[in-house]
Amino acid sequence: MIPTLCITIVLSAAAWFDPPPAPGAEDAAKPAAQEAKQPAATAQGRDRFEIHAAAQTGDAERVMKLLAERPTLLHLKNAAGRMPIHVAATASDPSALGVLLEHGAAVNGRDHQGDTPLHLAVRANIVATVDLLLQAGAGVDRKNARGETPLHALVTGEALDSDAPPAQRAIASLLARAGADLRATDRMGLSPLHHAAWHGHAELVELLAPLREGAAAPRGPGAAGESPRDDAADGGSAASRPAKGEPAPSGSGDGGSGNGAAVRGADGSSAADAVRQYDVDLRDLSDCTPLHYAALAGKLPIMDWLIAHGAAVDATDNTGGTPLFSAVHRCRREAVERLLAAGANVHHRDRRGRTALHALAADTPAEPELDALAASAAEALLRGGAEVNARDAGGATPLKLTRQSRREQVADVLKRNGGTE
Repeated sequence: MIPTLCITIVLSAAAWFDPPPAPGAEDAAKPAAQEAKQPAATAQGRDRFEIHAAAQTGDAERVMKLLAERPTLLHLKNAAGRMPIHVAATASDPSALGVLLEHGAAVNGRDHQGDTPLHLAVRANIVATVDLLLQAGAGVDRKNARGETPLHALVTGEALDSDAPPAQRAIASLLARAGADLRATDRMGLSPLHHAAWHGHAELVELLAPLREGAAAPRGPGAAGESPRDDAADGGSAASRPAKGEPAPSGSGDGGSGNGAAVRGADGSSAADAVRQYDVDLRDLSDCTPLHYAALAGKLPIMDWLIAHGAAVDATDNTGGTPLFSAVHRCRREAVERLLAAGANVHHRDRRGRTALHALAADTPAEPELDALAASAAEALLRGGAEVNARDAGGATPLKLTRQSRREQVADVLKRNGGTE
């Protein structure tokens, strides 16, 4: 059984995995008193945030003129805590951004949500802006208030069930070459790999992992997470900010085959070699690995990728459940078959002494539309050698547990295979 906290993370935290709110949306309801704290309008009567509007439209000429008249506008923050550089980072035209950077804008400045311009540019899928910010020293592993790095922002956008669009592929390559850490965790203990597993986006992971081994030298002072232009407008010292994650240890696994072999690092290393420095079994706060998430979501391509690169098919969460338990929790027959084919232990017991067959019979949500899927998953477990009359710590067999869950079709499958109470 996937632990309650883990279920909460992946099933009930839609806001966490969904795209972030539009710029400033979360601040729209703030008291008017806060708006009153903003600087008064200029003597000329000009909108005090005119530079933000110019930055948003990419009007480089207007931005240059405003800065010439009033250089302090460079660090002026709007109600969302965003400076002109934040706004320019979401503009389709990067011209204004270039002007702001030339004038010394804080490339790693944070808004009220802790987002840097790079976070915003990544979410907006603007390749040229991401590249420009990285060259200017943007910290590739800077974290926002939720502990998310720009790489988290890339993989936690809209549902990524289809192939990544060209912009996301290009951004993934840019972040990887800049040394982005695939193991960095947010405040919920989730790495970009956990998020990618939930969304099922194996393609982005394929782009990210192989490039790390042969990553180019950091481009600019911010590649390691800091820039000398941060502190003037951002507040706080570099020492008080989240540091870049420590180098990943060499992982286990045989490296797999995959299609990454065509990508070579600077030293000639293959994708299989490169991915070893990532911990594909990195744990969240409930000890769930990315494979738990992929199995729960039924994302087969990312499951295949994780397994091929050494993911432990019998890794246990804090309830003793393995990815096989995650798969049966949502009646994912194909995920069950994938795990069994990869050597998952069908007889493994969690802390309640239950096997995956027990979990399927008792712990699966009693939703009528899932009954047929549960029966199909039960058949897959039995074909894989599950013991139909195994007893849990309380002495119950899977068939007995179907009484409470009212899994009638599962009960029928168990009876046909010799199940008793």
